[in-house]
Amino acid sequence: MNCTWTIENLRRNSTDGGVITVFWKCKADGVTDKYGNELFLSSAIELAPDPSSPDFVPFESLTEDFVLHWVWHEIRDDVEEEMAQRFGGAVIPETALGTPWA
Repeated sequence: MNCTWTIENLRRNSTDGGVITVFWKCKADGVTDKYGNELFLSSAIELAPDPSSPDFVPFESLTEDFVLHWVWHEIRDDVEEEMAQRFGGAVIPETALGTPWA
């Protein structure tokens, strides 16, 4: 099962900009329930940023890809395994709705 990961939001310390919570979403690509709803898991991970660390990245310098790597390091395998267990038998629709442009 292929998944699309996104970062939905970040909570940070106001004083130093260190990210303390990452709200993520993992969507099962091309798979829906019998009603046509997308199947996904979402939650949050907690972080303990250290502004004095040489690895600290200021909030303004973060990208979604960078933050996704934090999430994947912590939980990717477990979440994708749970997605496969929960949604592996879900319906792949015969038709789809949408337009080819953004």
